[in-house]
Amino acid sequence: MVKNDPELEGYIDRSARRVLRTKFILGLFDDPYQDPVEAGRMTRDEAAIALAHKADLESIILLKNENRALPLKEGRQLAIALVAPLLGDKTLQAFEEIAGDEYEFITEKGFDLTDGNRSIPQLTPMDVMQEGIRTIVDASQDSEVIVLFLGGDQFTAKEAFFGSALGDRDSIDPVGLQDELLIELKKTGKPVIVVFKHRRTLSINAIDEHADAILDCWELSEFGDKAIAKMIFGQANPSGKLPVTVPRSIGQIPFHYSQKEINYKKEYLFAESSPLYPFGYGLSYTSFDYSILRLSDNTLTTDGSIIIEVDVENTGQSTGSEVVQLYIKDVIGSVLRPGKELKGFEKVSLDPGESKTVSFTIDPEMLAFTGIEMEAVIEVGEYIAMVGGSSSALSTIDFTLHTAD
Repeated sequence: MVKNDPELEGYIDRSARRVLRTKFILGLFDDPYQDPVEAGRMTRDEAAIALAHKADLESIILLKNENRALPLKEGRQLAIALVAPLLGDKTLQAFEEIAGDEYEFITEKGFDLTDGNRSIPQLTPMDVMQEGIRTIVDASQDSEVIVLFLGGDQFTAKEAFFGSALGDRDSIDPVGLQDELLIELKKTGKPVIVVFKHRRTLSINAIDEHADAILDCWELSEFGDKAIAKMIFGQANPSGKLPVTVPRSIGQIPFHYSQKEINYKKEYLFAESSPLYPFGYGLSYTSFDYSILRLSDNTLTTDGSIIIEVDVENTGQSTGSEVVQLYIKDVIGSVLRPGKELKGFEKVSLDPGESKTVSFTIDPEMLAFTGIEMEAVIEVGEYIAMVGGSSSALSTIDFTLHTAD
């Protein structure tokens, strides 16, 4: 290829240079053989374990909390059912460690989603899942609250290697009879809290409709169940925000917050066109109020910057953290521009009644995009800055970019 196109040699040299530079930084040319004892000491040390647990707590997203189902009230002795296919081997141990002696736990997995074949897993037969549903419902009868572990695992979402190991799906609905299980448990009249564990984005219409509360956990660390228990018992307050747009069906894909406005000119026939949950969405056990946006100047020059500010107040009864998000829209561009683009975010922790000012610096580089000639350009004109708690809950303020004198 280099003989046919000598210019490629420069790219090869650049790539090789990056690898060699990294090896020099790591000291591999001075000491190419690492100490396995030292590596063992550093692996899973106290700092790494603490960081993993902190990451779990920071990333769990509260999607729904109807009638304040969460956190579970202190001072009441409850019998809690921990059930469903995504129930882990160490989940009970984690919940007992966090809850102490105040609660009684009932556990029942019911059924597995697949046969666990690592190459081409097969769904658990329908009759086995139906029997598992009956077992779970029976086991839950003596509980006062049901915690339902649903979603997907390493067998329902995995890498595919052509025909020898399948991992792709033609649907984004949860596999098996998970929706049916939730509906049957809801008939018991008990509060149902869904702990949603998954590796890929799934459409969870039935879960959204029937669950009293939803904790979206994605795939946490080995200490994830401990973080989940802390959330359920109110020892931690959810502050995670969705890193994706959650569609209602596979027919909405591709679906993301930064689509062009022309994508939204038509509605769907017989279905909602909005996402089930928007990008950046996430609830808390407390509530936050945003003040009117303030700009240091409504005019930005190509050699300057402006500051946008907003006051965020904790208007609830508990300490919590809010991720304040900044989006910008280019009103008119030489190429079609997105409806909004995330340009910054900051997480602030607030006590009840406390207020903080969050500010972002807007500069011309933040407004750059790939132009018609496939090169980065910055264009003068009108822009809209948007700040809020998600991509669909935003206050707006206008500013203009001018060429510097």
